[in-house]
Amino acid sequence: MCNSTPSSPIVTNRATDITSDQYITPPSSFIGPPTPPATEGRFPQAERILTNLRDTQRGHPKLRGKHWCIQFSLADGEFDEIVRRLEGDPDLNRYVKDKIRYDYDYKTRQFAIRMPSDIHETFREALHQEIWKWIKELATREDNVGIFARGMADTEGAPSYKFPPTLATDADHSIGSDATADVDSTQAIHTPDIPFRHEEDALPGTIIEVAYSQTSKDLRRLAYTYLVHSNAAVQVVFGFNLKDGPTQRAAFSVWRSKDEDDVLSMVPQYYNQEFRSVDGEPTGHGPLCFRLQDFAMDDTAKDILGADDEELSITMDQLCSFLSKAEKKVEDRKKGGLRTKRTRAGKRKLPLEETPERPITVEDEEEWEHDEARAAKRANEGDGSYSGPRKLTAGLTRRRSARLGDASQPSSS
Repeated sequence: MCNSTPSSPIVTNRATDITSDQYITPPSSFIGPPTPPATEGRFPQAERILTNLRDTQRGHPKLRGKHWCIQFSLADGEFDEIVRRLEGDPDLNRYVKDKIRYDYDYKTRQFAIRMPSDIHETFREALHQEIWKWIKELATREDNVGIFARGMADTEGAPSYKFPPTLATDADHSIGSDATADVDSTQAIHTPDIPFRHEEDALPGTIIEVAYSQTSKDLRRLAYTYLVHSNAAVQVVFGFNLKDGPTQRAAFSVWRSKDEDDVLSMVPQYYNQEFRSVDGEPTGHGPLCFRLQDFAMDDTAKDILGADDEELSITMDQLCSFLSKAEKKVEDRKKGGLRTKRTRAGKRKLPLEETPERPITVEDEEEWEHDEARAAKRANEGDGSYSGPRKLTAGLTRRRSARLGDASQPSSS
């Protein structure tokens, strides 16, 4: 069966020890000096973050991180200030929700803006499309599987989720606090690379994360947050590390949540297993399997699917193909191998009109005729002081004439 646990242990103690110093981010990896104590109305990191988001929206990002993201240490209340300012800028807020992936830890107050590479994004999109194609095929069925598949939510864009999704109002997230936070208070906010969520659930059941850098982002720690801090609502996390130093090695990991008695934990099913070897060839590892039951919480899957289930197998050959095509696409772009369109020198490009006039509707025509008739009536009654609808009538007449192709224009006198 797919994703079956191998007989020989493949996970070392170091890989499963969540407190290992290997996974602690060194202070030097954060950008800039420590944030000074926040004063009322003064959040310097918030301004830097919002400026970077605006620059990125315009296509000119100025900040760069050391590896896979830009990280900031925020002051108490600074994340809420960022959210407040975004809500006051609807255009930027829509862009962030649709395009930007970020992570925020309430306890440490670390904020990270992810910077996925072109290879990362192309591989992610290929894998996403392959799984969604399978879901859409299942959705054509008339049984429980079809009903479940049709209920899968559209997670395009960059949806963010709270882990857990309930934020306790009296929880104390301050660093070094002696207070015990509510077990259901939000610990972090994350924007997964590929979430699969059923429309009846608040959180995805299956999450896929992709890393691409010489020093991988900590997929294992991220998986722990998803699985344990979701209260086991997230069933499984697949992690892909697309590059290991100068070699062509690429690997995957699979973690599952475990809810047993009074303990929530994370169980590694595979850890750092190669799907592409150092020489760029697919490995002989068995296929990865994605179970439909895992795309929702246990209760949701049980209510809709019952004992039914389906599996999608993705082989190591397919994963290598996704990655090779992504690398080739990026390489072709660097070499100028992709087609572009050039324009001749001196050709003008018209600027965008700020506010184009809206087309005339039937209601406009009726209002125009009514105003024109009223103006004529007042004029016939000898009210020389009346000039109310003249400008409106003239404007409507000009637009109406333009729409009808009439070259004549009404006089404004």
